Amino acid sequence: MKKYKKQSSFQDKQQNKFCINAAALQDHLSRQLFKLPKINSKQLSLAQKLGLVPSPPKPLNQEEWAQIEEQSLKREDIQNCVCPICLEKFRMQQHVILSCSHIYHKTCLESFERVSQTKQCPICRRQDYEKKQFMVANKQYKIQSIIKIQALFRQFRCRKQFYERMIKMQYKPENSLLKRKLLFYKLSRISSRMSKTIQQQGNQAQQAINQLGENIQIKQEQMENNLNKIYQMKHNNEQMAKLQPIIKVDWISIKKVALERREVDCTICLQSMVNAKVFLLSCSHMFHANCLNSFERYSMTQVNNCPICRQTYQKSHFQLQQ
Repeated sequence: MKKYKKQSSFQDKQQNKFCINAAALQDHLSRQLFKLPKINSKQLSLAQKLGLVPSPPKPLNQEEWAQIEEQSLKREDIQNCVCPICLEKFRMQQHVILSCSHIYHKTCLESFERVSQTKQCPICRRQDYEKKQFMVANKQYKIQSIIKIQALFRQFRCRKQFYERMIKMQYKPENSLLKRKLLFYKLSRISSRMSKTIQQQGNQAQQAINQLGENIQIKQEQMENNLNKIYQMKHNNEQMAKLQPIIKVDWISIKKVALERREVDCTICLQSMVNAKVFLLSCSHMFHANCLNSFERYSMTQVNNCPICRQTYQKSHFQLQQ
């Protein structure tokens, strides 16, 4: 019985160990396959602790990082200060160095990791790399900028000294070669100024012409739209006028009513209607012929109404005398 108990306890331990190993492997593989939240590099998984899966390498120390930086400085990309992802210069933007000695913009590398959903170097495809902030490219960019500024300042200073020397000599150098250089310098300055002013004036004139053309085109489109609306309204008014029944109007009585009112001024333009072309409406109101035509042309209604009493009307020519 004791031997049987020992054998059964040993088998139970083996089964438990097998179950624990299987669960640890399943957890480790599921995190890699289904992209579950990863475990930190400092914190090992259960499978790594049990020795079923090799544990990740230890973080690099300062000596190893120094060797990686020396290796990266020998490459051309750091000498040209260009990011391999965006092909733009590092300038003063933040950039990082990987444990494989490749350098990228920090934002470019983060975008690459987010889009590809993998953590591997875009060049050598090394996975599970370490990264560190790197400032050598910024220093080199500063040095290159300083060199360019100094070169431009030296050129300006030399030209200025040469020109001041010629002024002190009162534009009469003894050597013919210097005389030619002085004339060439003066002519080049004059020609450069003239070319700049001509180019600026030409650009301004071209911009004004382009803007004028655009404004003319816009105005033409607006005029065409307005004319189309006016023609459509006229057509609708003519059709409505044809559909309306023709009513006989007693113009004699209407003239009497209009004369009894003693209205001499047009209510549209407020000008005198004496000895002018006048329209008498069937509602006994009078207006200048041109004023009434303009009112009908710009009216938004389909049927013409009197400007005063808003009644539909028929019109007749009339001459108002003193």
